Amino acid sequence: MFEYFADNYPWNLAVNSAMNSGGLISEIDEVCRPLRAHAQSGGTTAAEAWGAAWGGMAQRLAELAEADALAGRHRSAGHRMRRAATYNLVAERNMRGGDPERAETYKQALRDFRRAMELLGEPVEFVEVPY
Repeated sequence: MFEYFADNYPWNLAVNSAMNSGGLISEIDEVCRPLRAHAQSGGTTAAEAWGAAWGGMAQRLAELAEADALAGRHRSAGHRMRRAATYNLVAERNMRGGDPERAETYKQALRDFRRAMELLGEPVEFVEVPY
């Protein structure tokens, strides 16, 4: 497994997940480089830094995607929005369980994914399963 962070299995697993889900290494490095200072500390501060870093990249990509869509560049917009969804999922997975932002980050990932599929014209059927 590729190890961006020394001795931090959960964070390394998340980085590998992002890479294997279509993330760009330049974006992943931009997110992770400042997180190295938090990788060994653990706790609330590290979890908050993780969520803010990945969520910030996701938000930036979503904004760029919408600008692309307005300019008629739907394919570029869709790919950016799909990465935004991925990065929000990566953010959510390592946030604290009681973090009030965690559920919203997950919901944003779902919204971003839905928008990406619309922009790309993918034949996806969304199914809601209440439980």
